[in-house]
Amino acid sequence: MHARPVVRPIPQAMMAAAAMAAVLVTAPSGHAGPPDPTPGPEASPAPDLDPAPADSRAPADNAGEDERAGQRRRAVDGETIELSGAVPDRDTVHPDAARGLDDPAFVTVVRVDEAAGETTSVAELLSESVGVRVRSAGGLGSFSSLSVRGADAGQTTVLVDGVPLSRLASVGVDLGRFDVGAVSEIELYRGATPVGFGGATLGGALNLVTRTGGRGSGNGLSGSIGAGSFGSRHARVRWLGEGAGGAGGGSDDRGYHLSLSYAGAEGDFAYFDDRGTSVNRDDDEVTRRRNNHYDQVHAVARVRGRRGEVAYHAGVRSAWKQQGVPGTSSAQSTSSELGSMLHMADVGAHAAELWGRRGLDGEGSLYGVFERQRYRDLEGEIGVGVQDRRYLSGSLGGRALAGQALGIGHRVELGADARLDLHEDRDLDAPDALPGASRGARAALAGTLEYAWAPAAGVLVRPGVRVDWLRTWPVVDRNRPGAEAEGRAARTDVMASPRVSARVGLGRGLAVKASVGRYLRAPTLLELFGDRGFTVGNPGLRSETGVAGDLGLVLAPLERWGVFDRVYVEAVGFGRASRDTIVFSGAGGPGATALNLGETRALGGEFGAAARLGGFVRLRGNYTYLRAWQRSPLVSYDGKPLPQRPRHQVYGRVDVEGRALDRSGGVFVDLGVATTSYADAAGLSPVPARRLLGAGVRLELGPGWVLAVEGKNLTDARIEQVTLDPAPQPDLAHAPRAIADLAGFPLPGRSVYVSLAWQP
Repeated sequence: MHARPVVRPIPQAMMAAAAMAAVLVTAPSGHAGPPDPTPGPEASPAPDLDPAPADSRAPADNAGEDERAGQRRRAVDGETIELSGAVPDRDTVHPDAARGLDDPAFVTVVRVDEAAGETTSVAELLSESVGVRVRSAGGLGSFSSLSVRGADAGQTTVLVDGVPLSRLASVGVDLGRFDVGAVSEIELYRGATPVGFGGATLGGALNLVTRTGGRGSGNGLSGSIGAGSFGSRHARVRWLGEGAGGAGGGSDDRGYHLSLSYAGAEGDFAYFDDRGTSVNRDDDEVTRRRNNHYDQVHAVARVRGRRGEVAYHAGVRSAWKQQGVPGTSSAQSTSSELGSMLHMADVGAHAAELWGRRGLDGEGSLYGVFERQRYRDLEGEIGVGVQDRRYLSGSLGGRALAGQALGIGHRVELGADARLDLHEDRDLDAPDALPGASRGARAALAGTLEYAWAPAAGVLVRPGVRVDWLRTWPVVDRNRPGAEAEGRAARTDVMASPRVSARVGLGRGLAVKASVGRYLRAPTLLELFGDRGFTVGNPGLRSETGVAGDLGLVLAPLERWGVFDRVYVEAVGFGRASRDTIVFSGAGGPGATALNLGETRALGGEFGAAARLGGFVRLRGNYTYLRAWQRSPLVSYDGKPLPQRPRHQVYGRVDVEGRALDRSGGVFVDLGVATTSYADAAGLSPVPARRLLGAGVRLELGPGWVLAVEGKNLTDARIEQVTLDPAPQPDLAHAPRAIADLAGFPLPGRSVYVSLAWQP
């Protein structure tokens, strides 16, 4: 017997959105020639698609980024894009227009400041974006992983200000560790990615960006405090400064970012627990989540500036987090804990002209990352026994890039990366006579080549290739006598990841974009060499490989579009095929072995739109269709849907802003819908569909002071019914199940948050 999800019709709103897409993307543009997608100065809601300077590179600091992007466009197109005819009112140009029409890649950019006053997280902001599925272990601050277009979490590279996070010991990155107050923008490459971001980008790349003050921004000092349901609280302060200096003079020569943020919660929400027995109603109960608390602190300092023709940037970031590990809903823990400390530093520079040679520019950067984690399960409540382990990870790396214009319409860029990753796993519960540590290391070198060609007005083709060389030294468990003498050979991988993207302007404010590429992910230390008895490594593992591509349209009118004074639309189709996927046989029990098993396929479509009506009503929404399935030699898996991938996802939001009694204010309503998915690869354990409704209000109390009240999951949706197929008895055809992203980790019910923000 297995459970079959209840089938519900697709909402009519979804069908209407698709029809709207068909009308918008086929509408005539009315003008020929390339557009000038210059965003207006006014802020707008964070649409699900993308903004910011075109052609971003790592590390992504805003020091001179506009200038560097302009240099690249002039080198390829001969001149920056100019409008023919009358210049449009900048207030009618959507902020995403510049990048959406110019960059061949489909990039979602979330402007965090536009969520000021809302109680949210990096993971939650991303979950509102098209093509994205965020899986959360439940509640603010909990473990959250990212899936883009159905790809595994390990197939999306995560960077912070262009610095890649360590991927040596594990493939996934916990988005819950990043406080939203320590991030300015979130860039998500959904298809083609810059070669500088690495080769393990089958699902794309995520870059968390910190912006500095300057250019007359006048942001200055700001702060906020807030509290809400389940013991949630936060306090944040930030200063964006600017100063004159350097050879160039002027107020935009230096910019600063200093921020300090704290967030925490008890996470003790009520949830439905079937005790792991879906057909036995007698033991069902509503109980409270235990040991689900967290506290975290982020501190960030960044500076950017200029000396002559050289723009520079530097920054440091530290993050501390202590959290409970609650276990599953039917087997909660009471004392397990995970503590982590992350330190990052980077420095880089960009020269507009190298060695006095016109048309030759270059940039370089260095970075270091250090992370310490300690996992304590002294009661043996999770896993197979008592655990007290400390994990240390470190990375040192650098990147150099040089670009040369080869006449009008041609530009070539050559780059090189170097990186060293170290990892240590120490058993603090080991007897004093034993060293108690296992260590591993990986060295990586990479070369990149990217060429930009503009054969005609409005046309840009960008092929590129990245070649990675990896040397991985085996983990040595020094607890075992003679382990160091076993002589397991180091492993060498050489991987090439070619890719190409293109953009064709079809008229004023309309473009078609496409990309295709081959991407790879090398196995981690755990997958290759295992650990102390819980998993068995496989040194013969092949790297995961895959091919991904997309084709779509961008519509960003430069004038009013009917009743709308701003419009931005994307409609994209995508496909992905991966092979040699790495899995653990018998995962969850001792002796699980890493294996290359089967292939996966995914086909889907994305539609996203954002518009403004009358200057005060803002609309945005998106719909994602995804069909992802397995191809496996195991009959029980072959053709089954990939776990945790809903077929349909819809998100919509309406904001209304205005003034009354000489005070500004606004309200918003949003709705997220995800259809049923499965928790297991065999498709036997359904994860119920969910519909989450939220709303909020913002009110100016006085000059610089804003009060915000927000409600999430207002319908208090905590339980969905699943169909049992076959039914164990005639009167037991359905069973209740808690709403969750991950089976066994329920999501909170209704919650309310209040915050007070200040910015003079």
